[in-house]
Amino acid sequence: MQQKTSTAFRIAIFCLPPLLAATQAQAINCRLASTSVELAICGSKELLVLDEHLNSLYRAVKQQAKDGAQVEIDQKDWVKRQRNACTDTSCLQTTYQTRLNDLERALTPWCETHKRQIAGTWSRIGDAGYFEEFSAGPDYEFDSWLHHRPEISGGTWALNGCHFTARGQGSLTVDLILLSVKDDELRFMEEKVPGTSHYKRTGN
Repeated sequence: MQQKTSTAFRIAIFCLPPLLAATQAQAINCRLASTSVELAICGSKELLVLDEHLNSLYRAVKQQAKDGAQVEIDQKDWVKRQRNACTDTSCLQTTYQTRLNDLERALTPWCETHKRQIAGTWSRIGDAGYFEEFSAGPDYEFDSWLHHRPEISGGTWALNGCHFTARGQGSLTVDLILLSVKDDELRFMEEKVPGTSHYKRTGN
């Protein structure tokens, strides 16, 4: 039986705010959006953040996988059979979150085997990212600096799966998702904001 599109969903499509593509990048191209699902995503800041997060995780999984072609096939199948089957924004939010969880689980073994490579001193490339400079010690001590002044001193860091957490001595906690780490480059995704952050190694 063909699913009926909810009235609220149809109204949302015809009452969309200006496209956000000009102000932030996302995997879906809102300038070319034409289907009800694409238009609904482009009309929701929350869904656009989920879409960008999903695209970042997908690229990370594909890069680290032994069979990147199969990861691409699976992603296209998810878009066709699950995402595009949604008829309201609640369904899209649930479907995106489920796919994000699946991709993160797929990346977790890689994250765990590369945990020790995070140890070192890092400096942000560009403006995106919570930390400007930080040091993740081999014994899980953590310090960060903003404009070369102490920001977090005597803190700790941990990596559970792909979830990186830095904690200060007070109540400050920063949660990130590890996307890639090489000898001289580190990349995170912040959980609640769009975009990824890049860091270069400045010390061991």
